[in-house]
Amino acid sequence: MTQPLPLIWLPGLLCNDALFEDVNEALPDWVAPSTIKLASLPSMTELAEDVLAQAPDEFILGGLSMGGILAFEVYRLAPHRVKGLILMDTNAADEKQEVTDKRDALVERAENGEFSHITPEVLMPVLIHPSD
Repeated sequence: MTQPLPLIWLPGLLCNDALFEDVNEALPDWVAPSTIKLASLPSMTELAEDVLAQAPDEFILGGLSMGGILAFEVYRLAPHRVKGLILMDTNAADEKQEVTDKRDALVERAENGEFSHITPEVLMPVLIHPSD
């Protein structure tokens, strides 16, 4: 029997491995899913290098939102190691400094115990139309 192919999930901003639990249960036996906890690093390239340092030689890579942007960067650095991509609600555009600054501010707020305020104050107004 061949070894299962590793699937590395990269969660979105302020998300963790719980995001992928239901999907993991539905995966076939030939896939071995895991989630990499993303470090607090200043650039997508540094994050991608950290992912590659933790990853096996060959793997499938899946990412949601910011995790998908990171997946593109991992693939750019090591396309020979990435055997497939699963990209959800993401984009391939370079991250602008304004986006990086906003993300870093949200992470800092979450780390300072303000996580419960982020959704109603920051995320809901941009993700849900006021009429909903």
